[in-house]
Amino acid sequence: MEVTGHQSRPGRVSVVIPTMHAADPRSLVDDLLTQQRSPVHELDEILLCVNSDRDMALAGPYTSPLISSIRALPVGSSYSARNAGWTRAKSELVLFLDDDCRLSPGYLEGAVGCLVNGGFDAVAGQVRMPLGDDASAAEVWDSYKHLRNELLVPNGVAVTANLLVRRQLWEDVGLFPESRVSGADLEWTQLLTTRGYRLGYCADAWVAHPPRKLRALLKKRVRIGRGQAQAGKSAGELLRTSSPPWPSTIREAIRKASLQLTLSRFAAVLLVAWASVIATNLGRISCILRSRSIRNHRPGSRPA
Repeated sequence: MEVTGHQSRPGRVSVVIPTMHAADPRSLVDDLLTQQRSPVHELDEILLCVNSDRDMALAGPYTSPLISSIRALPVGSSYSARNAGWTRAKSELVLFLDDDCRLSPGYLEGAVGCLVNGGFDAVAGQVRMPLGDDASAAEVWDSYKHLRNELLVPNGVAVTANLLVRRQLWEDVGLFPESRVSGADLEWTQLLTTRGYRLGYCADAWVAHPPRKLRALLKKRVRIGRGQAQAGKSAGELLRTSSPPWPSTIREAIRKASLQLTLSRFAAVLLVAWASVIATNLGRISCILRSRSIRNHRPGSRPA
């Protein structure tokens, strides 16, 4: 990918939002424009990065001069879209957000203040999934299982649903692996911390992310499985993460959602958790079989 050579603007923020699959980022953009000025830091630009003509149409038009739409390489992954924005960002700080998030009040000031005052190279914020009393079993399991930066950061990794980084990091650490369908953010932040850069966590700079319904949750688990296989995880690693959850884990997920623990709810969440494990394994298997098929049918090769 071509990387621009302009000088970054100190003390300011470029926001990179991958906009894919007919998502509508207008609510998030409105939140950003509302918070564009704070006592210390200023929002410099909002980069909506897409992979298709359909998503390009949804990414505009906007009247604010702060907003630009960028067409990424047609790889079809959110990471290629993030890379397209990152390499074109003008500011010293680059903020990655998912297009379906909403910002907490004072988010920008809190996130930038945490990074600058804490001396961090990157800061991951909390991702909250608001659940109502009628939350489905899939939503409960999604909120328990995914996007939990508060648990990831102590292990040296984070997700890009809410991640602020110093722009120049790609010069040493590199960009996100574009071919990955899932997990490239965890891989990149692990590389970041193993090279000695500091990754912090900021609970006050939180975003709200809608929990997934069952269909969307299972599709995500298939992508996670494919991403794990793409990353070249060993059979042993994959087997260790293939077992269904313990009953105590199901009870913990329901308690985290602040819902009453009933037998019917326990059974429903347990079934969803099992289905998620199956979907993850299907993603792994499909990726492994596809890669073997490609190796066995290289251009110019002859069948055995």
